[in-house]
Amino acid sequence: MLPYCSSDPSEIWMCLRGVVLGVLSLWTVLFCIYALYIMIPTSVHLAQYRTSVALVLLAGLEMTCVLFRCLWVNEPKLMLVAKYCRGIQVSISCWLYGRLACDITGKRSLVYGLLVPLLLAVSILMTADVIIMLDDAQVDCHHSSWLVMSVATATLAVSFAAAGTIVLKEIKAASVIQRHTLQAMVSHHKELDQTYQLLWMLVLTNMGSSLVQLSFDLYTTYFVGNQPCSKMFYDDDDSAIEQIIRLGFALVSFVYPEWVTLYVFFWSARHQYAMHLDVPDLDEFGHSYHNLLDDKTDRSTCQTI
Repeated sequence: MLPYCSSDPSEIWMCLRGVVLGVLSLWTVLFCIYALYIMIPTSVHLAQYRTSVALVLLAGLEMTCVLFRCLWVNEPKLMLVAKYCRGIQVSISCWLYGRLACDITGKRSLVYGLLVPLLLAVSILMTADVIIMLDDAQVDCHHSSWLVMSVATATLAVSFAAAGTIVLKEIKAASVIQRHTLQAMVSHHKELDQTYQLLWMLVLTNMGSSLVQLSFDLYTTYFVGNQPCSKMFYDDDDSAIEQIIRLGFALVSFVYPEWVTLYVFFWSARHQYAMHLDVPDLDEFGHSYHNLLDDKTDRSTCQTI
């Protein structure tokens, strides 16, 4: 119990960091369980929600690893497994808006010609990294597996931010079209505005959290040297500054991204799950957008005639 805590007065701040992170992880895991309880019955009948279920499940697994590491088990490998879950999450997110960007731009051949091979290659790399790490007797902050995982995740997040930008622009354009369409109901463009905000939040969070993890591991690999993992940033008497900095990195890298995941893929659509509504999700936006353009073209033609 409480692996970060001991009778040594100099480790009080380390203990506090572990307890705070562990409690936040516990509440996140409980919320993930609640979300899955609501989502799974609906996803059995509606395939469009299964991706959301997978992302929430990965969030729960990641936070479970962080929870056990902070409150029960002194095993650094758990944190790398948590990073692996986060990396797979980013891969799935990249698949969602990468495929949608290919549909919107009319380059559907890139889906299986470039998008799928790239995501599979990075996922295989991360999986191999975890397998090698599990076979290693000692894994601390200096182990190369941390940096490999961060590089893979950050590469995906940053590379596919461009695809996310394409989708964001098209969602905004579709929302403007619906505002000026007499036949469109008021709620339609509001749904598109909400989709725009959620996707913007997802793209920014994926990129930001991945870059924070990468910067942390680059610093550990190339600047810390052989210093103890407990004193990487600031060697003061009670290690207060050190632990506050590390808590900030942990919150940005692990906790906050999962809160965003839960908000985007569950909380914002909780009424749909509760009522079992067959409501189109982000994957179906490309088709809806092209229909909007076709409708606008037809109306312009009629007006000209």
